[in-house]
Amino acid sequence: MSMSAILAGIVSTVIAYAGPAVIVFQAGAFLPADIVASWVWAISIGSGLLCMGLSLRYRVPVVVAWSIPGSVLLLTILPTVDFAVAVGAYLVAALAILVVGLSGMFDRIVSKLPAAITAAMLAGILF
Repeated sequence: MSMSAILAGIVSTVIAYAGPAVIVFQAGAFLPADIVASWVWAISIGSGLLCMGLSLRYRVPVVVAWSIPGSVLLLTILPTVDFAVAVGAYLVAALAILVVGLSGMFDRIVSKLPAAITAAMLAGILF
């Protein structure tokens, strides 16, 4: 593996990690410090293990990052919902995404979306 590939992986990981981390710390400002620390630790270890596993499997740098839109959603949701309810909702959503991805439904759903809708959704996330 070349030094440029290693550096590209490190830079993309730091950028993908730092932005959502700030948002998560802000979203967890009203939670006890040990819960926020555990939350950030779990996300960090999970992302790191997935990055390493996928990168080794596919022999290219793969970054598994926190979702910035998901983190921003936490800013608005967590003050109004019990933390346990929010965790449960995230677990149910993760399970639904896993089922859609593994079943092949994702490809069928995406193939039916017009290109203009896909572009508009991307623009909505980025801007």
